Amino acid sequence: KGIGVISALDEQPIYLNSKLGPFCIVINGHIENVDELAGKLLKRGISFSEVTKGLVNQTELVAKLIVEGRDFIDGIEKMFDAIEGSCSLLLLNKDGIYAARDRFGYTPLVIGSKQDAWAVTSETAAFPNNGYKIVKDMKPGEVVLINEKGMATKKAGDGVSQICTFLWIYTGFPASTYEGVNTEIVRERSGRLLAKHDKDIEVDVVSGVPDSGVG
Repeated sequence: KGIGVISALDEQPIYLNSKLGPFCIVINGHIENVDELAGKLLKRGISFSEVTKGLVNQTELVAKLIVEGRDFIDGIEKMFDAIEGSCSLLLLNKDGIYAARDRFGYTPLVIGSKQDAWAVTSETAAFPNNGYKIVKDMKPGEVVLINEKGMATKKAGDGVSQICTFLWIYTGFPASTYEGVNTEIVRERSGRLLAKHDKDIEVDVVSGVPDSGVG
């Protein structure tokens, strides 16, 4: 078992011991009301040990909001209720790995499997070279638990999808697929549509830039 993330904002994973037991957590997203939520917890005597660029580490904040719940599922739901913005996460504890996609579906989470192994990623390009096949795209607000018994849905997705379209246009990896739509194909189609609007030029080649130019 293991979790990891490439984060431009917060140092993570975060390890925390709590009333729910010890766990590690990584998140992806952006929380607008960090200061407000951190202020409320500080007033109750809850301290923060991680500091990112002089500010509260969002991952630690999310972890401490989750442990407010009766259990991890209740805690994740309470965290979703409290935050303004989006937060998808992976949480590793003795039960296995909990995966939760934010209620807006802003950040994709895709589940893959091979033989007796399972994986969750936001970039499907990670699967083929490791022999994983896509099992499902998690729905907005969905929470699953993955362990040696397999995958179990702990909270059905009920959010409204507002996935970040910039994934297809710029930030996403060219070989990745989001909601079943390949990034490179979107970029090529977008290029064709742009070319059709440019009546005064002759177009020979349509390709994505910068990363997807290698396509």
